[in-house]
Amino acid sequence: MKIIAVCWDCDKKYDTSKLPADATNIPCPECGGIVVSNSGKMKFYIDDKQKSKIKEKITMTFKELFPTFIAGTPIKRKAWKGYWVYKYGRIEMHTKEGKVVDFLDTKDVLFTISGILEDDWEIATNENCEIEVK
Repeated sequence: MKIIAVCWDCDKKYDTSKLPADATNIPCPECGGIVVSNSGKMKFYIDDKQKSKIKEKITMTFKELFPTFIAGTPIKRKAWKGYWVYKYGRIEMHTKEGKVVDFLDTKDVLFTISGILEDDWEIATNENCEIEVK
């Protein structure tokens, strides 16, 4: 599976496999905009083929949903009433109580990351969450 980065300014697509793992401060050759920021953040693109694969499945592994997640699509585990979303280089955990918690501020890190190993992940929607998906 290819992960495609997108220029923040002109939306030109770049194959991330050609970038070093620790890439930072990479300009777009087309417009001079940003492909990789000074802090290593990128904007990602998910093609229609990948989107249709995701829609066909009811639940998936975190690995299968990862490219969609980093492109900004909210995801959740089947039993969760809240969801996670990747925004501005950070993971926001939206709880069933409506609170937003930064992934790095979680109180029980092992519990939080253990869910990543499960295979019951799905795209979060207003139909499968008890809170509004934004």
